[in-house]
Amino acid sequence: MNWKVQLAFALVAILSLTLLVQAEEPRVFLETDQPLPLQDGWKKLTSSKAGPHRNLEVIFMLKQRNLDLLKETFKAVSDPRNARYGQYMSLEQVAEMVAPAEKAVNEMVFFLKSAGVDNVYLTLSKDMLVAQMPTTKAARIFNVQYSHYRHSTGVTSECSLGPYSLPASIAQYVDFVSGVVGLPDIDEPRVKVGGPMAGDDIDPDVIRTRYNITTNLTATHPNNSHAVAEFQAQYYAPSDLKKFWDKFVSFAPFRAIEKVIGYNDPSQPSLEASLDTQYIMGVAPNVTTWFYSMKSFNFFSDLTKWAVELNNETTVPWIHSVSYGLQDVSAYPSKTYIERLDAEFQKCGVRGLSIIFASGDSGSGCAGNQALKCKCQMNPSYPAISEYVTSVGATRFLKGNTGPEGAVKAFGSGGGFAPDILPTGDWQTDAVDHYLNITKLPPPCSFNKSGRATPDVSALGDVKFEVYQGGSLTLVGGTSASAPTFSAVMTLLNDIRLHAGKPVLGFLNPWIYQTFANDSTAFFDVTNGNNYVPDCCGNGGFDCAVGWDAATGVGTPNFAVLKTMV
Repeated sequence: MNWKVQLAFALVAILSLTLLVQAEEPRVFLETDQPLPLQDGWKKLTSSKAGPHRNLEVIFMLKQRNLDLLKETFKAVSDPRNARYGQYMSLEQVAEMVAPAEKAVNEMVFFLKSAGVDNVYLTLSKDMLVAQMPTTKAARIFNVQYSHYRHSTGVTSECSLGPYSLPASIAQYVDFVSGVVGLPDIDEPRVKVGGPMAGDDIDPDVIRTRYNITTNLTATHPNNSHAVAEFQAQYYAPSDLKKFWDKFVSFAPFRAIEKVIGYNDPSQPSLEASLDTQYIMGVAPNVTTWFYSMKSFNFFSDLTKWAVELNNETTVPWIHSVSYGLQDVSAYPSKTYIERLDAEFQKCGVRGLSIIFASGDSGSGCAGNQALKCKCQMNPSYPAISEYVTSVGATRFLKGNTGPEGAVKAFGSGGGFAPDILPTGDWQTDAVDHYLNITKLPPPCSFNKSGRATPDVSALGDVKFEVYQGGSLTLVGGTSASAPTFSAVMTLLNDIRLHAGKPVLGFLNPWIYQTFANDSTAFFDVTNGNNYVPDCCGNGGFDCAVGWDAATGVGTPNFAVLKTMV
């Protein structure tokens, strides 16, 4: 027999034996051993109504090494009082620190190849394995069943509710797997839509005036950059961006978005993406801008995919504005997912990236529940309550479109305290303790006063932002407006630092709270209003107060002061 034929028979035998052993060995549930609940509006279809099989992009988040060292490094490079402040690392250096052993990666790849999955790649960070496979193969690998479901809106999809598992010999190398279970998100508007224009609308010039940004200031350093991340099929139209520019930012040269990661359909511009791009670019003009568009499955799967993209480019923008989150404790992802995403945010900070999330548009998230001893529960927005990101709330002008601000009234600006699984950083302890001692609070059992407190800061977000969508001006708002607005102010500060030969700000929170403690005028204090949820447990939310509060953070940025402190 030809030696090549003998080798082929041997490989087949080895693969068959491997699959047999894996089939017989114990399996491990990585996140939960319970199936996901069938969400409202979805119905499982009978086989006679089933459609074609779906192809999946499956992400294996491989277990990392040296997580204590990662956290220690993150804290050191992010703290202005530390001698290592700003001494950021390259993606290659981060990979050397946390990537799993080569043996683990090789065994993972062999496992997938043995299961017939050939389209596999390892991210540059070397701790994420991405594989393409049909649901027929995923069903065998993860021991799940896929069925076809239909939503009341007419959307159909082949999905599994899990729970998924892996053979114990493989599970030992994996934190969690994304893209295997769950139903797709149904696209819903993320921003708040306003009424007719009334002369007190908000545009970039109004923002620059309020926050004392030098007239017609543009960023000029060639290495400055920022980005927005979009989910739920949110796209932008370059023509809308150009119209916005010509009307509101004509003093600065027009620069198109330089890079789209993912997919953008300019024929279907959405309010969210239009708002994000127009205001992060309009308030901080002349900056390299990237547009991330993740729409592969559902929010948490897409959030993982976004992390993959950040870990597969040696150079990415310095500031990332994200106007998405989920304000419902019962719907948070698994503890395993949260802990791994925290590590991903730490990796971003170690590289000098600023990750900025909107704090949510559901106020305190107060929800009545007669089954609870407390009868109510506060629900802050995730991932904004991660210790390793900056959370931005929304404000409004108390009168017209100039002068002092208060907590927004058109909706509830997200804020509150995270559950036990999301602790706070020591950088905000003093500010939060002060607030807890000076103001009335919801029932003590309704929130975890020792949890991560949000928001950190705020910016204008009332439903009066002028945005071009489909060629027409529309008024919108939300913390979706606040996040790119605040991000743009940070981009301008990064520009000052870059011109001075300094590193960018990186993870912002230690700098924010230390700056606030050193000179409270660096932020406009917001003391008017609250983020109550009406008719929820009496005081169903948090009041604004002098200093930090759980509705508006330390306040809104005063660029005239901040630029002297960077």
